[in-house]
Amino acid sequence: MAASSWVLLQTMLFHILFSTGAIVVPVPFSNCQHADGDPAEIANPSVTGDQLTVSVSYSGGCEEHSFQVCWDGQFVRGETEALHANLEVWHHANSDTCEAYPTDMISFDLAPLKQAWRDTHGQETGSVLLKIGGDSVTYQI
Repeated sequence: MAASSWVLLQTMLFHILFSTGAIVVPVPFSNCQHADGDPAEIANPSVTGDQLTVSVSYSGGCEEHSFQVCWDGQFVRGETEALHANLEVWHHANSDTCEAYPTDMISFDLAPLKQAWRDTHGQETGSVLLKIGGDSVTYQI
């Protein structure tokens, strides 16, 4: 993988903090796993421009929760599927024992994934199916 692609992949992982709003802070790329974090339900993925937005529901409500989008850096082509990228959302509840069940909309910047796609495929435009939370959404590059 080219050095520029690796740098872009390193920025693919984002950290979302909730207080009165969402603050997006880049953190180093890793192939994190949803199962390694705290439970959360991910639904309704949508893409607008270079932003992936998902609905996330989780138990808590008394502490700040953090979320990261995880990607293994691979574009996969199945026998019957379009080119896709498997994304996961990792959740850290910060030991929140409250029993409320909030739902928030969180967004992640897809520009690093777009650049990795361009570097890999040598094209400026195309599409990739993003698989996340049991759903799929097409990202037009």
